[in-house]
Amino acid sequence: MLIGALLAACGTAAPVAGHEHGVAAAVTPAAASTPQLEAATPVGVPAGATPAATPAAGGDISPTATPAPSPLPLPTAAATSTLSADPCPLSPATASTAATSPLLVVDTPDASGDYDLSLLNAGGGAMATTVMPSSARWSVVAGIGGVYWIEGGELCLLAPSGAVTSVGPVPSGVDQVVISPDGSAYAYATQASGTDPEQSVNSIWVQEIGGTASVLAQRVSDPSAPSSDAPRGGWMYGLIDWTSQGILLRREATGGCGCGPFDMEMLAGYSALVDPSTGTTTDLTADGGCPLSGLGPTAVAACFHAASGGGGDDGLEILDGGNLATEFSLSGLNLGADAVFSPDGGALAYATVPSTAAGCGTDWQAQTTVHILDLQSGTVVAAAASGVQPSVWTAGGTIYGTETTDDGGLSAVAIDPVSGAVTVLWAGGSGARLIGVDQ
Repeated sequence: MLIGALLAACGTAAPVAGHEHGVAAAVTPAAASTPQLEAATPVGVPAGATPAATPAAGGDISPTATPAPSPLPLPTAAATSTLSADPCPLSPATASTAATSPLLVVDTPDASGDYDLSLLNAGGGAMATTVMPSSARWSVVAGIGGVYWIEGGELCLLAPSGAVTSVGPVPSGVDQVVISPDGSAYAYATQASGTDPEQSVNSIWVQEIGGTASVLAQRVSDPSAPSSDAPRGGWMYGLIDWTSQGILLRREATGGCGCGPFDMEMLAGYSALVDPSTGTTTDLTADGGCPLSGLGPTAVAACFHAASGGGGDDGLEILDGGNLATEFSLSGLNLGADAVFSPDGGALAYATVPSTAAGCGTDWQAQTTVHILDLQSGTVVAAAASGVQPSVWTAGGTIYGTETTDDGGLSAVAIDPVSGAVTVLWAGGSGARLIGVDQ
């Protein structure tokens, strides 16, 4: 699934996905004083309870007994994009003279405890490299024009030329952003206390580069008033990507992490696209047993369905606007990882391991199979590929992904979309990551 942004959720590495970049409309976020209140989907009213009134368009989505939260004040660090002379204090970057597309973004730990952050060309050759402090590692994201990360309250950018620049401010406490496809803005999520100790106010902000920050969407998490499109307990927004279709988000249960292959994928059970111009949301998945694995064209999504008796996944579902369109059975119980759609949406590449490989300490990498599924005919090409996971299927036809070993080593690879054959492009060693692909 598209979970490059999940890397920060527990402070542990997880399978990552590429980033879709296309031509998007100019960002026109809602004014900060009148944020779009994202509507909740109510669940059944418990016996003896009084149902809350249906909110009017643009109205509060909180229970009627709870006062509406006031729009959050603008974070002081994001009021205006005014930069200091040297907001990204980094070691000098290096660059090659070659330029090509797409750009692979990778990082690897160095002897000092910091990280070498690099842009690679399509063949795996280094184009630009800089040193990034370990404290910034979980904020790294691929985006148009290079790779971005948060350092010292600023969003920094390493370009293919090797130049490091400051893009704009990031408020304290924010550790992830997503970049608009045209590079004119970035978005992040915040969480604040609500009017009740059990509540929290979740907000999505859009920061225009060179301008101000605005609240795009805002919604209260209230365990006493659950909705069918979010976890029943406390939850927060997690921004996964900013695509040409909108900002891809998940409503993520607060606290808790798993252990074993693909455990981080389970965080995106309740996912949606939000329109960056209006704040309108389109739900993609609303089932903790079928979390988002991949986003295709026109709000088409893929998820692996957990077997009713537990123990693994028994099916692959293709959803259209949140509704089941097609379902494929898996051969036995498996664990499904990220799934990437072909640019035309006609095929899907994904990896699975047998459910018997679940849990900590298992050699799941050796049991990995890569599949390339034709969604029209249902035919599939399956190839054994130890530790390989697809990350992005580029417009040029290449599938990029990762190959991990049981000792923590990672390589960036290219996967043939016809045969499933794997070619290693870059070997990063233990602790290395493929952050994403800017295409």
